[in-house]
Amino acid sequence: FYFLKNIDGLLVYIALLISLGGLVVSWFVGIKLPGLEYNNQKAEAAFRKELVYAEDNRKEYAKNETMIELFTG
Repeated sequence: FYFLKNIDGLLVYIALLISLGGLVVSWFVGIKLPGLEYNNQKAEAAFRKELVYAEDNRKEYAKNETMIELFTG
């Protein structure tokens, strides 16, 4: 951190501090996103599967309760 000693001005240090703070916040927010996306993909796949099965056999698969449960998650 030798190069930081030669820089005059508080604005540079504030900008560095804010950028590091933004990095930490985005890391905490983004750490759970892959798991959430995976769960979302599973739910959407189950819904699409039920819709495809319902095309062939509506009486067996196209029940309102099942569709509402899959659609709302």
